[in-house]
Amino acid sequence: MSMPSIANLRLVLGTESAVAVLVLALAAGCSSSDEGSGGQANSSSSSGAGGECGFTGSSACSWPSGVNFGIDEGKTLGPGFEWEGYAEGCPTPSTISIADFYDCDGSRGINAIYLSSSRFNCSGCAQESSEMQAKIDGSWGALGIKVIFAIIQSDDDGPPTIDDVLTYKSQYGLDDATLIADPSMSFLIGATITTPHITIVNPRNMEVTAVQTGYPGPYAAAENLAQQNASN
Repeated sequence: MSMPSIANLRLVLGTESAVAVLVLALAAGCSSSDEGSGGQANSSSSSGAGGECGFTGSSACSWPSGVNFGIDEGKTLGPGFEWEGYAEGCPTPSTISIADFYDCDGSRGINAIYLSSSRFNCSGCAQESSEMQAKIDGSWGALGIKVIFAIIQSDDDGPPTIDDVLTYKSQYGLDDATLIADPSMSFLIGATITTPHITIVNPRNMEVTAVQTGYPGPYAAAENLAQQNASN
C-alpha cells in the first residue's frame, strides 16, 4: 500500500476552521526541499515573470545574503521557489520563480507582493479571489502591488495541476494576477492549515513583512508597504 502524500494529508475544510492531521509521510522520510527553508534549494532566477508577457525587466542587485531565510514573518525568502503557472496577463503557462518579483531598487515598479495560498472549496478563498481583479484594476495596480495566487489543491482536493490553475484563473477573472500550481504548499508549515493563507513580501529585500490566515486578508499591510516603497 502506497503512503499518502504530504499535500493530500494537509487539508482544510473551510476558511473558519482547520483540521489537524498526522503527517504519516514524515515517518517514511518524505520531505520537500523548499518547505520551511525559505526557498534556498536553488539559486535560479529569470528576467521577468512569464517571459514575453507579464511584467518584464530585471534587477541589478544580488539576492540578499547574511539573513535568516524562511517563510515566517521577519524571515527572507530564498530565490529557489519555482513553479508552473500563469504570469499576469499571459494566456499560456510558463515557469515562474519568486525571483521574478525581486525589485531591490524599485526600477521595475514592484512595491509589494501579496501572495495568497488558496484552494478550491474554500469560502474565504472564493471571496478574496472574486474581489481581487477589481483591486488590481483600481488602487493596487497603481501602487505596484503584485498579486500571486498559489493554488495548493484541486477541485477534488488532490494535488493541483496547471489545468486547475487555469480553471481557477478563469473562474475568478484573475487576468492581472499571477497564478501558480503549488502542490508542495511552499508557504505553509505544519499539519494544521487554514486558507487563504496570506504572505506579504517586501520586494526590495524579499523579507516577509506579514503573515495572516483567513478572509479578509491583510490588505492594509500590503498597501502600507507599497506606499512606503513608492515614496522612497
